[in-house]
Amino acid sequence: MTAALPIARSIGLVALAAVFAASLLGADMKARVFDARFDTVWAAADNVAKESFLQDRSSKEEGTLRFRAGPLRGYRFEVHVVETGSGKTRVELELRTNLRGIEKDAWRNAERYLSLLAKKLQRGGAK
Repeated sequence: MTAALPIARSIGLVALAAVFAASLLGADMKARVFDARFDTVWAAADNVAKESFLQDRSSKEEGTLRFRAGPLRGYRFEVHVVETGSGKTRVELELRTNLRGIEKDAWRNAERYLSLLAKKLQRGGAK
């Protein structure tokens, strides 16, 4: 019975750590699902990153791209475009930074990116 107590505590601590880690990951990521196929969403996502931000890297094969909001910003976004089936595609933005206190500014730019992407998709895809 005494051996079960440390094991139960260890399991509880591991579960608590997993919940805490998941909540931290959630704070650094935004996602939106679009009613469009992967190719359409990818073209629009890539286009918005090129036209309105400073795109660092793009790989359609991997479904990822990276962009910055400006040359002096201390953060960048990693974008993952994932086909979810049924003609829907999820776009995930992950904030990448080593600086603290800039999250509010960064997430304003993430919302701007997602808004521009949604507008482009409503107009009929990337042009």
